[in-house]
Amino acid sequence: MQEHSNSSPNTPEAARRKGYRVVFLLAFTAAVLFEALLFLHTQAREILSLLEDDFRVVVLLKDGGRKERDALWESIRSLQGVRSAVFISRDERLARMREEDPELIKGALSLGPNPLPDSYEIAVDQSVMSSLSTWTELIWGMSGVAEVRYKQLEAYAILHFSFYDNFITLAFGLSLLGAVLFSLTVLLHRFSPAGLMDGIRRDKRWFLSGAGGAAAAVLACYLIVYPVRYLSPVWAWPNPFWHLAGVLTAGFLAWTMVQWKNSR
Repeated sequence: MQEHSNSSPNTPEAARRKGYRVVFLLAFTAAVLFEALLFLHTQAREILSLLEDDFRVVVLLKDGGRKERDALWESIRSLQGVRSAVFISRDERLARMREEDPELIKGALSLGPNPLPDSYEIAVDQSVMSSLSTWTELIWGMSGVAEVRYKQLEAYAILHFSFYDNFITLAFGLSLLGAVLFSLTVLLHRFSPAGLMDGIRRDKRWFLSGAGGAAAAVLACYLIVYPVRYLSPVWAWPNPFWHLAGVLTAGFLAWTMVQWKNSR
């Protein structure tokens, strides 16, 4: 009596097809995380640049002559972290306020023809942002200073976005370092030029599977982000080079993983 087996065949070709799908999905998952961080990093850097360009420390001056004003300017310029110090006369300040907030200036003018003082607007480096309170105390101690003002919440925002920018950059760097070490560990194990060329010819589909998964992740992220780009006038797109680099890296790592599997 003849027995019939219903076990499904597990041919090498079927295993390879399954492996291609697994690599595609792994590359897609990793690339989605990379693309999400890339979009966040680009937006954080754009907003940080705008905040730094807008942030100013305003020094209101006591009534005095030009000599006292110039001496104060020299003292301010000598401080560490000062990028520029621009004198704003009371008339210029009044004209600005009329353009920016005409309702507010109506109340101010009830106190006199022009109650606004002369002032200096100081642009500072990011190096002093973490100790801005201590830094402004140095200005308070200068002769001729009536008041020192700045937007505290804007200063906090600059510090936070600076941290986000540096943190994501460091995360990218560590991930790249891990990928490089993994690739070197695999490729230098029993390395030979002939074996490398044979692996490139034999396993190029694994590269295409990994690169395809990453390319699908790029497309998916753009489909998510593109419809909401008009929510804010502050918007920046990542450099296309980084998308291409991510796709090629995913393909290379997929191919490298197969070389590691074949060497075992």
